[in-house]
Amino acid sequence: MRPRSLPFLCLCLVLAGLAAASFRLRPSPFPVGDEATHVLMAHSLWADHDLAFDEGDLEAGYRIWNGGPSGVALLTRDAGRTLRYAEPIAWALAAAPVQALLGPAGLPVLNMALFLAMLAAAAWLFRDQAAGVFLAGFFFASAAFGYVFRGSPEVFLMACVFFGLALWRKTAGTSGMRGLVLAGALFAAAALHEPVLALVGLAVAVDLALNGRWKGAAALVLAGAAVFGVLAAGQRKLTGAWSPASPREGIQRRAFEDEFPLESQADLWQAYGKSRPAPDLGTGLRLLLRNLGYFLAGRNTGLLAYLPFGLLAVGLMARDRSRWLLLSAVGAAVLIDLLAEPHRWHGGPGALGNARFVVLYPVLLFLPGRLAARRSLILPFAAAALWTAPALVPALVSGNSLDLPAFRALPLELTLLGDGVQLSGPR
Repeated sequence: MRPRSLPFLCLCLVLAGLAAASFRLRPSPFPVGDEATHVLMAHSLWADHDLAFDEGDLEAGYRIWNGGPSGVALLTRDAGRTLRYAEPIAWALAAAPVQALLGPAGLPVLNMALFLAMLAAAAWLFRDQAAGVFLAGFFFASAAFGYVFRGSPEVFLMACVFFGLALWRKTAGTSGMRGLVLAGALFAAAALHEPVLALVGLAVAVDLALNGRWKGAAALVLAGAAVFGVLAAGQRKLTGAWSPASPREGIQRRAFEDEFPLESQADLWQAYGKSRPAPDLGTGLRLLLRNLGYFLAGRNTGLLAYLPFGLLAVGLMARDRSRWLLLSAVGAAVLIDLLAEPHRWHGGPGALGNARFVVLYPVLLFLPGRLAARRSLILPFAAAALWTAPALVPALVSGNSLDLPAFRALPLELTLLGDGVQLSGPR
C-alpha cells in the first residue's frame, strides 16, 4: 500500500462507522422519505425471497423504527388482500446481501462505500490536475452527501451514473468494449428507478456514434437494453407491475404513514383510485419559469443552496461536443421533471434539496475542462457555509434549518405549499 493511501483508508473506516451509527442514533423514531419501502424491500428479498408485504415485514418495520415503517409504499390488485412493495428493485437487489450481513444500518454503510468509491475514482480520473479542493467541495459540501445516511437509493443511482460516465471517459480513444457494456448495464439499472437517467446513457451513445465508434455505441445500447429488460421482467414477477412507482390501470398504489395494512381493521384502500391522473402539462407550462427560478435558488430545492459546486462546474464547462451532449441530457431531464410534476418535481416531503436532481449531480463533474483549485472556489464554499452545511446537519439530527436568516433570504417554493411539503425543515 502506498503511504498516501493510508490516510484515505482511515477516513473511509471512520466514515463507514459514522454511517452505520447514524442510522441507529437518529432522534426521530420514523424513517425519512421513502426509506421504509427500500429498507423493507431489501429485508424481504433476503429473508423471504419475494417482495410481498406480510406480517414479518411489518414486525421488522417496528423493530427498525419505533414509530413503524412510516411512508411504506405498497400496491395491490385485489383491494388489499395481496400486498407488494411499490418501488423499483435494482437498489434492493444490491442492498439485500449487505443488509443481511449488517442489518438495516448496512444500507448507509453501502451508500458510504459507493460515495467514497466515486471520490477515489474521481481523484484518479483527474489525477493530472490540482483538483483535490474542488473534489472535496463537490462531494462533501453538497446535499448529495446527506443521502449517504439514508436507506434510499439516491447514492446508488448517483454511483451508477458516475461509474457509467467514468467508464466512457476511460475508454476515450480506445475500443473499450467491455467498459462500454458495463456502462450500459449501469445506466440501465439507474433508469429502472429514474427513467430520465436513460438520457445520460443516450448522450454517451450519441457521442460514441458521432466519433465513428459505432460498435461501441451499439454495445452500450444493446447491453443497456438487455439489462433493463431482465430487471424489468424480474420486477414484474416480484411486484406484479412493470413500473410499480407509477402503476397503470388495474393497480392501486398507496404510501402508508401511521396506519398500516395487516394491523388495521379499516379498508385502507377504499378511497384510492386504480390509476393516477395524467400529468397536468398545462400547469407545468404555466409554472415553468417560476419553477426554474426555484430550481436554481429556491429555499427548499435550489442548486445554489444545496449543490453550489454543481453551478460552478457548469460555469467551468469546456465547450466541446461531448460536454454539450451531457449538459443537454441534464437540461432535458430537468425540463421533463418540471413539466410532468410541477408541484413535486423536487421529490416531495423528506427530500434534502432536490432529490430528483441529485441523482444527476455526478454528471456535472464531467463538464469542466479542468478542476484546478482557484479563487473561484471561494464562492461555492461560501454558499455551502451559508446554506448547505446548515441543511445537512439538521437532516441528520431532525433540527430546523429553514428558519435561519440565510434561508429566509431565498425564494419560497409556493408551488409546493399545497402538497404536504414540510417547509420547516427536513424530517
